[in-house]
Amino acid sequence: MVPQTNLVARKWDNDSNTMDVKLRNMKDAADYIRDAVPPEYKQPVVAIVCGSGLSSLASKMTKTVSIPYSKMDHFPTSKIAGHKNELVVGLLNNVVTVCLLGRIHYYEGHSLEDIVYPIRVLSLLGIKTVLVTNAAGGIDPTFQVGDLMVIEDHISFLSLAGHSPLRGENLPLGPRFPSMTSAYHPESYNLLQAAAEEAHVTGIKRGVYVGVGGPSFETPAEVRFLQCIGGSAVGMSTTPEVIAASHAGMNVIAFSLITNVAISQDERTKNVPKPTHEEVLQASCARSHDLEMLAHQLVPKLQHLQSDNQ
Repeated sequence: MVPQTNLVARKWDNDSNTMDVKLRNMKDAADYIRDAVPPEYKQPVVAIVCGSGLSSLASKMTKTVSIPYSKMDHFPTSKIAGHKNELVVGLLNNVVTVCLLGRIHYYEGHSLEDIVYPIRVLSLLGIKTVLVTNAAGGIDPTFQVGDLMVIEDHISFLSLAGHSPLRGENLPLGPRFPSMTSAYHPESYNLLQAAAEEAHVTGIKRGVYVGVGGPSFETPAEVRFLQCIGGSAVGMSTTPEVIAASHAGMNVIAFSLITNVAISQDERTKNVPKPTHEEVLQASCARSHDLEMLAHQLVPKLQHLQSDNQ
């Protein structure tokens, strides 16, 4: 652990909600992180967003500096089990990496603007590539608990209903009307598959992530509907962050750990256990070592990616 200096948390301007104030707060948060780390960490290369129970992804990092979210004004914190609410900066396989140990969710009552605040701070740190992870329910009937699904596209019910993190005045981090055609890097599957082979990790799938609001798990009829529209896995996060990252011109690589199998209409009568959050955390824990090894092999492959989102 790298010793931290005696930093004093900055108090940022809460008196206005203007675009200039929002940008200043984000830039101050980025500066706070730079001040908390040694000089060689001031320009991180890759960031990782850890979903429910996936904070073990940071365990392979060395020479780390940890900053609790609570030390940074305007940096939102989650109260959901499995989210540690810490930002960790260090070396992952010799690459300077920022790891967000936990995220907030729409169902907690946070605004979408708050949800994507950390992503925007990462972009102002100069980070070009972000690995987004989540725990999700399998919709594809061939998926099993413990599979890893490379996200190649998504369906965001929140943004389709007008609840987009880009709603409102456009922050000058990207264009007013960004294309989501390349929201996920086109080499996502190849990169993750190559890293998985090196890490001896199996169960790599690919598919479409469906982002919903939560917090209730889906009804059997909803699962059948999501299957019909092309969904492969369903979860309550990720899509707002991906939209904000793509808007800011960042490369996005994303995967879901399948932690439960969503119950369809046909399966309701087969006494399939109901999904629970405890089940999600247990499945994450069971695959934690594989995820650590996968991230360790993947991050060096991400440091020289070129973005199509500029």
